[in-house]
Amino acid sequence: MAKFEGRGACAHCKKGVDVYSDKNGLAYYKCGPCQTKIMHQGRRESDKVLAGLDREAEEDGAPIPAPTPIPVKPAAPAPRPPEPAPVVPPTQPAPAKKPGGIFANFTL
Repeated sequence: MAKFEGRGACAHCKKGVDVYSDKNGLAYYKCGPCQTKIMHQGRRESDKVLAGLDREAEEDGAPIPAPTPIPVKPAAPAPRPPEPAPVVPPTQPAPAKKPGGIFANFTL
């Protein structure tokens, strides 16, 4: 049977949801206002959700906790601009091609 874990914020609409855990301890919730159903399949992501819950809240009607900030990796340095292509001297145009095919040698 599902176990009530606490109140959290919906990942889609940011409104309050009741978060439960299944028989394997993985978090899931169903958001009424936006009809989103989230079932975490991995232990790591489920633990992140469970760590950010308001565990002292009661089921249905408790205030919404502020979402926990997720640490962001610093941006990578900007890549160097590409070097300009070497200058190639102009060449003469190729001669016009003769028509090909099996009837190219026949004249009327």
